[in-house]
Order: sequence, then structure tokens, then C-alpha cells
Amino acid sequence: MPKGSTLESLFDELDERAEFEALARKKILAERFRGRMEELHLSKSELAKRLSTSRKQLDRILDPADKGVTLSSLFKISEVLGLNLTLSAERKSSRKSHKSRRAA
Repeated sequence: MPKGSTLESLFDELDERAEFEALARKKILAERFRGRMEELHLSKSELAKRLSTSRKQLDRILDPADKGVTLSSLFKISEVLGLNLTLSAERKSSRKSHKSRRAA
């Protein structure tokens, strides 16, 4: 397959895959937090008050493009919204073994 022929290989080639994945995960979290706020009928002002933070800081947490949010902030908002935030670190499979599993 030629270089850049898939989105995955293009990000690998440009060495931007980790950044893309981080932004995608942040977007998912931000959307989940917003959805939960709606379920609980919580305004940004009320949630900021419960988090003991400013609306500006809450806006950063809810901004899908803001990569500068701390893990502490993510866990805190999850707790206040009644969500269980989990992290994991697993060994990546090598490309060759990943491809061979697809063929099987």
C-alpha cells in the first residue's frame, strides 16, 4: 500500500497520530460531559460552582480542542457528574502482528 493511502498511515507518516488520537478522545469526553450536564439539567454556572472553579476553566474542560486540561480536572468533573472515568495503558501490538490477525 502506498504511503498515506489510509488516514492511519497518513497520520503515522506525518508523526501526528498521537496528537490526533488525544484530540479525538478529548472530544468524546467533552461531548459525554455536555450530555450528562443536559441529563442532570445543570447549567455551566451551576457545574462550575459544584467544581469550585470558574466558568472559564469549565469552558476549557468542555472545549474539545483544548489539550491543556489536567487529568485532575477530568476526574473531578467526572465525579461531580456521576461518571466513572477510567484510564488504561496497554502494550501496543506491533504492526506485523496486527496485520496478521486481520488476515486470520
